[in-house]
Amino acid sequence: MIKGFQCPFALDTPVDFDDCVKKCAKRCLSLPLLLALMREREVVPGVYSITELSNPRRQLYLKRHMDFYISPLFSTFALFGTAVHNLIEMQKDKLAEIGVADDYCIEERRTIEFNGINLTGRVDQYNKKTKTLFDYKTIKSYAVEKMKKEHFEDNSYLLQLNGYRTFFFPEAEHLIIEAFVKDWGYDKYKKNGVMPIEKVEIPILSDEYVKETFKRLIDQHLKVEKSGQLPDCTKDEVWFNENPKSDNFGIPLRCRDYCEVNSICDQYRRFLSEADHDQKRRVYPNG
Repeated sequence: MIKGFQCPFALDTPVDFDDCVKKCAKRCLSLPLLLALMREREVVPGVYSITELSNPRRQLYLKRHMDFYISPLFSTFALFGTAVHNLIEMQKDKLAEIGVADDYCIEERRTIEFNGINLTGRVDQYNKKTKTLFDYKTIKSYAVEKMKKEHFEDNSYLLQLNGYRTFFFPEAEHLIIEAFVKDWGYDKYKKNGVMPIEKVEIPILSDEYVKETFKRLIDQHLKVEKSGQLPDCTKDEVWFNENPKSDNFGIPLRCRDYCEVNSICDQYRRFLSEADHDQKRRVYPNG
């Protein structure tokens, strides 16, 4: 569970949120911004969200059972996503003013009992008239480009949105990601045609496939919870860079750039050690 920040002015020393607020002598960021970045999530046994079940078993176990600290400087992109969701949710009153509020479900959390757990999901938007389920993402242009080309292999969004449809909105006929492209630039637009905001339709999977997949994921996660034996994440799960010409060769990019529990993950430390060895071997082939 998130306990605080890794202080960038103290060699990433762990600092509890309360101490950061009350005792910090030199702030890395302004206090209002730090407060916005502080988030604590209560872990309820037997309750899992569709989103977290789509994550690797090792990552989910560490997040639910171990105390960890996050970097304030590397948490800002998560704040963008929160801000987008909050801005959309604030439009409920305007929808009511123009008389269409009943056509929408916005930021609505639902729960269902499934395979021995309470399975939850918070849907960004569902349009009852068009039977369209929307999910907002703040992601990079290359991810949008892949989805526009219908490359959904190893894409957690495909399972996430189909999970929402199967378990909570079975009448939905369309699944849409509205992507806010956080690294958009005109040069990239000329190269890949990705707009600053893109709507991407997600393929609908069969209910049978979705239920069987989530049953398997739940069984796997519960087995890890019971045994405490953490399986290693696969190379696909960690986005392992296998390009020997890349400066990031041997680095698991998801672990490094997007995993909040990498500081307490021994597999990530092993990756870094092996990558350092490979880098030295390339520079000193006879060493």
